Amino acid sequence: MLKKIIPALIILLYLTGLLLSFQFIFQKLFDKERFESIRNILEYGIMFLSFLVFNALLFKNKYSAVLSVILCLLLSVNFLISVSCFFVYHSGFNVGMAISILETNMHEAFSMSYMFILPGILFIIFFGLLLYSVIYLKNSTVRFNGKFIFIASLWIIMPFAFYLKHRYISNKGGGKMIKNVYYHLSDFNVAMKLQQDIDAIKKNTPVFNSRKIQQGVKNVILIIGESERKQNMSLYGYGKKRLQMQNSRPRI
Repeated sequence: MLKKIIPALIILLYLTGLLLSFQFIFQKLFDKERFESIRNILEYGIMFLSFLVFNALLFKNKYSAVLSVILCLLLSVNFLISVSCFFVYHSGFNVGMAISILETNMHEAFSMSYMFILPGILFIIFFGLLLYSVIYLKNSTVRFNGKFIFIASLWIIMPFAFYLKHRYISNKGGGKMIKNVYYHLSDFNVAMKLQQDIDAIKKNTPVFNSRKIQQGVKNVILIIGESERKQNMSLYGYGKKRLQMQNSRPRI
């Protein structure tokens, strides 16, 4: 009985990670847009179930099983990002956080590692349950027929269908996110595009064409104190002359 519960549990954990990152989906469950939230949850649930079947198919061969482990590890990292943002920053994931991850270094990561102990434990649990569910599906099915192959391909087909709808039919939100079982992939794609734009800007060296108007003056230094007022400037009619010390050097 426990063996059958674990695949259902991993689906629930996956959807929990989704709702932690996209909290608006959970919030809309209690207002007039609840059907849209239910549809989103079902779509991600179907893609994740398809992902499980796909990896169970890969586990039929010892060489393709390595690819399955990599795919499951990446999905577990996706889950780790969700729970880390929720427990550490109390918010969902966004493009700004993706840029921070891409620009961090090992020293900075290790200095903050103590904050991610609980998310790290949840990551290990999720990864273990995910592999167990995949192996359970592989062992519980004698052979994969055409129906299983179709189900296994849905997690790849559905994002393309969402893309076509997003581009050619309707785009209600106006954003660029395309639903995918790796639901943080879109944020990283946008973050990498922004990094490329920033790098291009850095490589563009501006050229300033300046010319001297007064050839007799090399440098002009204007020192204005914090308490200076325009009423005490000769430019605005102040009549008294300032005393200048001959042997003093101005400080900035």
